[in-house]
Amino acid sequence: MEKEHRKSTLMNYTKEQLVEYCMCLEHNNNVLEQNFNQQYFNCLKLLDDIKKVMDYICYRCVERELN
Repeated sequence: MEKEHRKSTLMNYTKEQLVEYCMCLEHNNNVLEQNFNQQYFNCLKLLDDIKKVMDYICYRCVERELN
């Protein structure tokens, strides 16, 4: 987690330091977004796999009742 700075601390930064800090924050935010998106797609795949297993189980149960 990124440290929160007091306003007075940031006001003491040079313009160059602020630019570097902002660029670092942008990079970290982009990485966070990529990781979040990957986790989202992983969850969707997992849910799809679970649905397939449940469908198979239900199919087998119905098949057993018909016999």
